[in-house]
Amino acid sequence: MTRAQAGVEAMSPAVAARRADLDFMRAFVMAGLVAFHTAVVLAAGTSWFVHDARSSAGFTVFLVWGSLWGMPLLFVVSGMGVRQAKRSRAHQP
Repeated sequence: MTRAQAGVEAMSPAVAARRADLDFMRAFVMAGLVAFHTAVVLAAGTSWFVHDARSSAGFTVFLVWGSLWGMPLLFVVSGMGVRQAKRSRAHQP
């Protein structure tokens, strides 16, 4: 067995242990982050580099909701990803 084959075999359990639900949550939070920063431009009462004169009440509500839940959710998902990564690397030499 060559060294490259041994490396592929050692990586297989980590790849098999990948959690699709964490990947989906991470993608969902990142999409929300893009939507949040877009809402800053279109919301009322914000101070941003670019601002639309026609502000929207819907984007303002979304911005307030995102301010309350977005960053904590980002940290929770990040922590879950770190925990999963540490678990999958703990068994490797």
